[in-house]
Amino acid sequence: MFSIISVFSILSGLFPAFSPPSRLRPALFPLLLLLFWACGGPRPKAQSLPSLPLTVGDQTVETELALSQAEQAKGLMYRKSMGEMHGMLFSFPRDRVLRFYMKNTLIPLSIAYLDKKGVIREIYDMHPLDESTVPSRWPMRFALEMNQGWFQRHKVRVGQRVTLADGSALQHRALQQAMAAE
Repeated sequence: MFSIISVFSILSGLFPAFSPPSRLRPALFPLLLLLFWACGGPRPKAQSLPSLPLTVGDQTVETELALSQAEQAKGLMYRKSMGEMHGMLFSFPRDRVLRFYMKNTLIPLSIAYLDKKGVIREIYDMHPLDESTVPSRWPMRFALEMNQGWFQRHKVRVGQRVTLADGSALQHRALQQAMAAE
């Protein structure tokens, strides 16, 4: 650990004009430490969750599964990119009006809200770092986030069904059990 004197000696060597009076040096040291910490402190990391393949329209996509409140709260935050055929599925135990926002989310996304049968009922574009909420109009069971424009590029529309890659229906309890088995 640097002493107060060595920190000020280094700064005075780099910046000759930087020479605070000796009586102020102890008060400035905590401020300098705070500044160094704020500039170079640890950065939050993107989470990596178990994934499973889904069939969306006629496409198979690899989706990370967010089941817990903590996983859902973090979602795709801090990601710098995501593969074209990758996304994140949010699964909830009961239907409810879902509200998503893009806090700390660096990549543009599109979100599809799905009912309890896995049918896409709504699709919206969301913009990086936008903290305004994008609510579903009706109670929904699932939300699927993909790169922005993915649904349009792959001709996936409202009314289409999302299933597990083997063709079975999306069910919250079954998804929990599948993830617990891994």
